[in-house]
Amino acid sequence: MLLILACLLATARLAATLTASCNLLQHRNGTIGTATFTSNGNKQRIEVVVKGNPYVVTKGIHALNIRSKVVRGNSCDGTGAIFSKKGISGELGKVRAGERGEINQFTDITIDPGVKGPSMSGLIEPLKNCAPEPHKLYKDGSSEKILDLEKAKKEKDKRGKKWFTIVYKEPDCYQPVQNRDKITQNKPMFYLKGKKSIVGRTVVVQTYADNDDAEASQNPSAITCCTLELVME
Repeated sequence: MLLILACLLATARLAATLTASCNLLQHRNGTIGTATFTSNGNKQRIEVVVKGNPYVVTKGIHALNIRSKVVRGNSCDGTGAIFSKKGISGELGKVRAGERGEINQFTDITIDPGVKGPSMSGLIEPLKNCAPEPHKLYKDGSSEKILDLEKAKKEKDKRGKKWFTIVYKEPDCYQPVQNRDKITQNKPMFYLKGKKSIVGRTVVVQTYADNDDAEASQNPSAITCCTLELVME
């Protein structure tokens, strides 16, 4: 009976959800987002959400990695080389930034020891219907978006053209970028406990072009960073 109970407790510990997160700092200039890593049994998840200055978080592909040292002050300098420990790499792939300085990266990992190599699929932001929208334009220059066009036309006919006219305005058609990736591989992408843990190490988003040379790219190309802390166990 005691042996069965011990096995059940051990299984519960393995399946317990662990979460590590931190507030991403724009290199030398304040907080601009969050990074969250979650692990539960054979399921893992990485979330990186950023809303930054588009002149700093530039549109395009950037690299996401884990560095070996902690952030000191409000600077990504000195966070060390890319973390690597016994088959675990701190290179976590790519993230995509939009033209307004946003990153919305959600990666779900399934650990399946039976697969030979990693497989990946993904979704990006949906297309947005962006037709001109009708508005009431009043004599004083103010305007109001029309929710029921037929009703507005009847109101205009009843009150006369002097009350308001119907005009069409181009809406803000911008659709923030969003990546939802699913990866299946035969080993964990990261650990949140033990000698291979990334807790206490630094998440860095950096310009992708320099990603091949960890030492050369760690500081000048760092866009945002933060040191992970275990927040739920």
